[in-house]
Amino acid sequence: MATAFKPPMPRVKMRRADTAARLLEAACDVFAERGFEAASLDAICQRINMTRGAFYSSYASKEDLFIAVFDEEARRLASRLARLWIGVADHPDPLGAAAHRYALTEASDAKWRLLHAEFRLLAARNTNVAERYEAIADQLSANLGQRIADLVDAVGLQLVMPPAEAADLWSAVVEGSSWRHTRVPDQAAETLRKNLFALLGVLTTRKRGALA
Repeated sequence: MATAFKPPMPRVKMRRADTAARLLEAACDVFAERGFEAASLDAICQRINMTRGAFYSSYASKEDLFIAVFDEEARRLASRLARLWIGVADHPDPLGAAAHRYALTEASDAKWRLLHAEFRLLAARNTNVAERYEAIADQLSANLGQRIADLVDAVGLQLVMPPAEAADLWSAVVEGSSWRHTRVPDQAAETLRKNLFALLGVLTTRKRGALA
């Protein structure tokens, strides 16, 4: 069956898409470096030689841009998690391997932790942002809970609580462990690995009827 012809994207749309991507990347860097309050639109625009007028053709405010940045980073995180535990069930120590992979990835992603902290602070002060934050956080939690449930199911275990509750506990351990050694990524990764491995032992039990 012949594949339907898809005309190439018009050059103007391609340029706009490229500019939008570069703007989000620049904003992500500046927000992580300076925090939401200290980050200025001028500083963000200067990173990619964009005028304020061009900025306002895409976003109404710095707040709208920050929400877009966080939304994009949340999608990136979900995509990364979808790939993170592929093949881990075949490892001799699958839960240990799963904890190790997650810890290494999380410890190396300082930018996400900073953005998440900034977004939570902004949401605590701004009811409009709070609504969007809760929606994104709920999506992330649901996705994480399902990934954890799929992981333990693949190795003959089951969760002792609903996936959403397991995800909440997982996130609490990740946050506490990661911030304790924020300036020493290797130490943060090792602490997180140990804590996540212990948590998986608490969260799971062998499936009924499964062989010991």
